[in-house]
This record gives sequence, C-alpha cells and structure tokens, in this order.
Amino acid sequence: MKYPNIYILSVLLLAILQVNTLRAQDEELVNIFNYPNFSNAQDLRIVHNTQITRGTARLTPAKVGQKGGIWYTKSPIQVDKGFSTAFAFRISGSGGTQNCFGADGFALIIHNSHQDLTKGINGGGMGYDGIPNCIAIEFDTFDNNERSANHISIQTKGHEPNKSSLDASVAMNRNLGFSLEDGRVHNVKINYRNGKIEVFVDNMQNPILIAILDIANTIALDQGQAWVGISAATGAGFSKHDILRWSMQTTRPTQKITQTSSTTPEKPILEKPTVLEDRKVDYVKIIKVNSPEVLVRVWDNKTEDGDLISLNLNGEWITQNLYLKKKVKTFKVNLRQKENFLVLHALNLGRIPPNTAAISIVDGKNKQTLVLSSDLEQSQAISIVYEGGE
Repeated sequence: MKYPNIYILSVLLLAILQVNTLRAQDEELVNIFNYPNFSNAQDLRIVHNTQITRGTARLTPAKVGQKGGIWYTKSPIQVDKGFSTAFAFRISGSGGTQNCFGADGFALIIHNSHQDLTKGINGGGMGYDGIPNCIAIEFDTFDNNERSANHISIQTKGHEPNKSSLDASVAMNRNLGFSLEDGRVHNVKINYRNGKIEVFVDNMQNPILIAILDIANTIALDQGQAWVGISAATGAGFSKHDILRWSMQTTRPTQKITQTSSTTPEKPILEKPTVLEDRKVDYVKIIKVNSPEVLVRVWDNKTEDGDLISLNLNGEWITQNLYLKKKVKTFKVNLRQKENFLVLHALNLGRIPPNTAAISIVDGKNKQTLVLSSDLEQSQAISIVYEGGE
C-alpha cells in the first residue's frame, strides 16, 4: 500500500466518529424541574428581598442595597455528565444614587457549598460573591472594573470563595449587541456537555458565550452532583431583576431495550391526562393512524411572534423550549399504546397571544393538520389513536 499512514489515520478517525455517534445516541435529557411561572414555587427556597408577584420571581426590587435569589432545594442535580437549563429574564426600572445608574445584574449558580447561601455579597457581588466551590454565569449590568457595564461572564475560583471580579472570569462577552437592562424579556439557554459551557440568549442556534471548563475538575462534586440557584443584587445603582420561568434537564445514559419481533404497541401505560404542569388539558381532536411510528411536524403558520413551546407525548417531552418559526420542525415518535396523548405546552404568549402552533401528524402518505392554541392556564391537546394490527 502506497500510503499506509493515511489509511490507518482514516480508519482511526472513522472509528472515533462512530464511537461519538454511539455515545450521542446512548444519552438522553431527563427533566429535573420546570417552572413555566412561579405561582407554584414548590421545592424553591426564596431568600432575602425576592418576592413572587403574579407568577414572576422578582429577585430584587428597584431599590438601593437589595439582594435575593431562588434556590432549587429538592435534591442536588447530576451535572458532571451534562445538563441544559433555560430561563427567561427581564431587567427594568433602572435608577440609582451617587452617580450610579442601573445595577448590578444576576447570576445562575452551580455550587456544592455547605455554607449559608444567604451570605453572598450584594451589590456587584450579585449574591454569589463569597460562596465557595461554585461556578456562576453572570449577566452583569454595572462596570466594577470589568471594562463593561453590559456583559455576560462565567466566574469561578474553584474550591475557594467565588469572586465577581475580573480575575475570576474564565470567559466573558462584552459585545452582546443588546442591552441586558432594556426592559424586554430575554430567553436564555445554557448547555454543558463534554467540558464545554455554551450560553444562548434569544438566538438558540448561535451561542453568545462559550467556555471550555470541566465542572467536575473545577469544583468538588458529590458523586457528580451539585445544587443550582439564581441570585441578583443591587448597590447604589438598582434595577428590578425578574425571572419569568426556569427549567432544567440533565444528561443520563439511555436504557437499552431488547427489541421483539412484534411492532404492536404496548398496552396502555398512561391514562388520558387532564392536567399537565398544573394546567388543564383540553382535547380538541382525535386523529387515527395505521402505523406505530409517525412524524410530528410543528411550525408557526401565521406571524412569527416569538412563541416558545414544548410538546409532550404520553407524559414525556419530545421537545422543549422550541421557538416556533415558519420553518417546519419534524420529530419521529413511536406510539407506545393504542391511544396516545400529544399536548402543546406554552412557555410564553408570544407578542400576539395566545400561543398557537400548526401541527401535522404524518402516517406514511397520510397527513392530518390542525392548529393548537395554548396559554399559561390551559393546554390544548389531541388524541392519536393507533388502529394497526393487534
């Protein structure tokens, strides 16, 4: 063989790609919590000046010297293998004294500290400065010698007490292209996988900040687990820091299922749900199909107005935090029972309420299309009835 080294290298690269593909297929995101609003703040510890008003967690009011936060307390979360968390925030009502205007920002915190979490420093510390063994992804609206009053930064001092100062930043973006305190609702998604943190704001296709950071090698975890929270603070400058919703998923290996020769769906495993995530479920149509495997297609059939949705099939999320566009999104699903239940779960109302989505169920060459409408109190749904062989 004339080029044996090139041949061997090609084989090795192909093997690596195959291993990575298998790893991706052997992992799934598992829901840990989902607060579409905070009317029910179960399992959250609400501290200091934070108040829940009309379903919104106002971490701080627009006053001098405030501090607050929400901490998930039900259990620590497996973070070492990967996770995804999403939330919406709004910073408004900025003002201040002593020539300070608008401050200080808020942070998502991943920690494994056993100290009193209420002792984090306010002002520029945003409620997390001083907490040991933690990583903070901060959304900072005041320049405390960071050369920017509008930036996102990932901060950690490893096992030592964290700092909000520039020397604790492992990655920062000072050129966001928008103002964090413009009074608008901004949607955030933070992904962690394979030692890389990606932060997305509004545009869920292109990260606004990336950091190479192995969480397990940065802070001490208990069997790969840590706690999470969101905190904010004000100083001489102030703003209202609002969190409108918050969800989190963690990565775990999928369980391998032994295939049988029969393709007949299992007997019913889920009764018809009438409530999902504390919302009434309203069934508007029954769709009949002849295949146990169908395509679910979803898109915005009218004006793109920022509708954010999740789809639930038989108690499991087939997609979460999906912005509806004119471009169709397609999901292949298996119908595991005779009657299956597909629910449109709204995460906001968009700019033109209510939240609406066009949905097609494709069964081979047969396609059935309808429009579902949901809001923050009720979710529309359909029943998909499998009429195939026994």
